[in-house]
Amino acid sequence: MYNRGIILASCVAVAAGVWLGGCVSKGGASHAASNAGQAAAQGQAPAKTALPRSTANGASPLTPGAAPYFDAPDNGTLVTYVGHAAPTKEGPFELFPARISERYALRATMEGKMTIVAPDGSRLQMDYVRHTEGKNGNWTWVGRLPGALVGEESVITFGKNAVFGSLGASGGKVYRISTVDGQPYVMAASEVELRSAAPSRRGDAREMLPSANASPLAAATGLIPNYSNLDKVNAAAGTTSTNTIDVVLGYTPDYKAYRGGESAIETVLTNLVEVANQAFANANVQARYRLVGTIEVGYINNNDNNQALDELTWIQAYNDAFRPIRQVRENYGADLVGLVRRFDSASQNNCGVAWVNGGTDSRYAYAIVSDGIDGSYYCPSTTLGHELGHLLGSYHQRETGQETGYNYGHRSDVGSFHTVMAYAVNGQREVNIYSTPLIQGCYGEACGVIAQADNATAFMLTVPRIVQFRATVVPFDDSSSPGQIVGPSGKCLDVVDGSTDNTAPIQVWGCNGLRQQKWYWQSKSRALRNNGTDKVLDIAGVNSSNGAGVQLYQAFNSSNQRWSFRSSAIIATGGKVLDVVNGGSANGARLQTWDNLGGTNQTWKFDPATGAIQVASGRCLDVMSGGVTSGTAVQLWDCSGNKNQKWTLGTNGSLIGYGGNCLEANGPSGANGNPILMATCNGSAAQTWRIRGQIRSDLNSKCLDDSEGGRTNGARVQMWDCLGNPNQTWEVQPN
Repeated sequence: MYNRGIILASCVAVAAGVWLGGCVSKGGASHAASNAGQAAAQGQAPAKTALPRSTANGASPLTPGAAPYFDAPDNGTLVTYVGHAAPTKEGPFELFPARISERYALRATMEGKMTIVAPDGSRLQMDYVRHTEGKNGNWTWVGRLPGALVGEESVITFGKNAVFGSLGASGGKVYRISTVDGQPYVMAASEVELRSAAPSRRGDAREMLPSANASPLAAATGLIPNYSNLDKVNAAAGTTSTNTIDVVLGYTPDYKAYRGGESAIETVLTNLVEVANQAFANANVQARYRLVGTIEVGYINNNDNNQALDELTWIQAYNDAFRPIRQVRENYGADLVGLVRRFDSASQNNCGVAWVNGGTDSRYAYAIVSDGIDGSYYCPSTTLGHELGHLLGSYHQRETGQETGYNYGHRSDVGSFHTVMAYAVNGQREVNIYSTPLIQGCYGEACGVIAQADNATAFMLTVPRIVQFRATVVPFDDSSSPGQIVGPSGKCLDVVDGSTDNTAPIQVWGCNGLRQQKWYWQSKSRALRNNGTDKVLDIAGVNSSNGAGVQLYQAFNSSNQRWSFRSSAIIATGGKVLDVVNGGSANGARLQTWDNLGGTNQTWKFDPATGAIQVASGRCLDVMSGGVTSGTAVQLWDCSGNKNQKWTLGTNGSLIGYGGNCLEANGPSGANGNPILMATCNGSAAQTWRIRGQIRSDLNSKCLDDSEGGRTNGARVQMWDCLGNPNQTWEVQPN
């Protein structure tokens, strides 16, 4: 299951008044095991229907090459159930093995409704609210059942080999969807049982030490000195977007195994972030968390979360296992950092812990989060949003009435609920919302109290501080810098007359640096977007024939707008190319710069679908041992799909790899034999690369072709069988 592209005209509305900007559309305190669950939808009980079954009962088989479990046919429902497999029991949940139809989910996004048949035959039909697109093909669908209240949204994240999310509640049952050991399950539990299984969050808020007592045990950067106003913060830390909090999340090996591998981890972490963002959205807080990086951390799973937090923070304790994630924080410019572990109720003692920050000391920007089920307890998907809320300065709730301030969660005995930052008493239900008295939808009551429980107002003060903890590194539009695409005889890919209209034809023209010759590579959609427009390079009419025209058109994220690089040289500043030392092809072969001789050890394929850069002999460009420090060597290794083999085109011609570092030719510009290393991205010439070779379409693997071979200004650009001729050779250049 992989994001095939949600067919929306340039992220235009799929429902009235809905706009998808940047492909987002719209329509410590311990976070202990959940007592929440979502409240039952109001009104008449849903009708029962026969359970949809998978291939064991006659459903369509998997298509060749499709991922098992995650590429079911569109049978009008998100899930089909696996044969007559009996459910298993895990904590308060029954787990029903299932197959997932992403095809149907994509259609549901267009049509505005998603249907799920629950294990008991109930038909749940959710109304579309919004969707977002994340890293590496992960995307999230948000919807609501009819009658669902604020905080009861279904938030479902789809990935290549996993799906996670909440499906809502009906008839006293709470439904979720999850992936365990690579197998998707629909999970069902009694709301009452969920609430009765919840330990309290009480007493787990971690106060920061006074600065005088906070001498770090190891180099711990982040205190913003002489703070008195945001202008000084801007000067000291650099200005970022005013409402986007960049987050890096680490995960333990046990948690990766529990979820089914690295790809599944990216999906579940994306889901946790989107659930946290829904708490912002429900409170009308104009802020968001952005997951900019993930990394595996070689840390244990079975110790107290408070100890883990101390060792991650490097103030009162120290553990070198956290050095890589702290370095990744710097590489990606993350404001906040969390470590996610598989929940272990016996040793961890809670579902998470974080510092109560909200100030200007970015040394205390760390949280520990537990996720999953253990025994009769489980940690809910709201855990991350709860812990991040503490880092924004929120406490649980007022206990004695003597507290000051208003950065607190809210709970109510009358409505029997608590907001995401409060903890439950007397079986209260959780509402996924940061407290605000301006929203009245929490079981008939306000979701906060003026001047007492108002996270939304408090975050207006604390978010501008938190976003300044690190300067922004990861581009917001996930694009490379605008650059030229130079074809035969030095002519450039050009939009006729500089038009920005749909169907504007593409030609070659003498390179002049004008807007219509500048193109952005967008790694999420794998499109080439024309500078200054929202339109992309498109094969007219989705035509697979030789001679098919190429035009500018609204972005649909479809196969006729997705491109990859084949039979390419990767060229360093000074003209030398990326070269495997001594023509090697074995695992561990090192890389250097060398004269371009056209050998197979200098010929590469870059497939943005996987992020892999693969040499002609078959192995992939690999960051040695998953190192995240400057100076880590780069080598060839068997292609595995692991994150240390994933690359993206960044700004200024950079190639960004594992841990947020950049590929660098280390040595004098233009010299043979410069070793290839990873280094902190700095925009230098040593980190500037050009890609010269074929540009192929995902539609049919045909090549972008200059019909006149570069001889004539105004020659039409077309698609043709890839022949390796000069008129099919293009060079992607930075500014």
